[in-house]
Amino acid sequence: MSVIRTEALAGLNDLIAACREAAGTYRLAAEKLQGTSMGRDCQDRAAQRDASADRLTEVVIAQDDVPNSASGEKALVESAVITLKSVVGFDEAAVVLENCEAKDKQLDDAANAVLSELAAPELRNVVSTLRADVAKALEGLKQTKPEA
Repeated sequence: MSVIRTEALAGLNDLIAACREAAGTYRLAAEKLQGTSMGRDCQDRAAQRDASADRLTEVVIAQDDVPNSASGEKALVESAVITLKSVVGFDEAAVVLENCEAKDKQLDDAANAVLSELAAPELRNVVSTLRADVAKALEGLKQTKPEA
């Protein structure tokens, strides 16, 4: 394993972690919105984020590196915050969807950073497809927000 990571490899690792975190957030949202069409959408998006992370992980492993993983502690804290906010009167659905939106924005930022460093066309395609899916998800989340 290489001790020094290239910028592209470091960016891919950050992107993998962002995909895993977004997947976890969408799974939590799906659990909280269980039985609704938005809950099913969130479950689908979690699967899409995991699939993207899996494809990127294969590339990182092929480069003799170890991919970053999402923080379990971070996911636990997010779940606790959602529960606490719902106890004090926040709309639980709005809170979980807001978290999904924040994770997808972070994911889009990580994907943008990686795209400038990537040379391999097939990898650029994976990241570009991921970005398109994130943009679609963000648009869908924007449409589900109640008017202020």
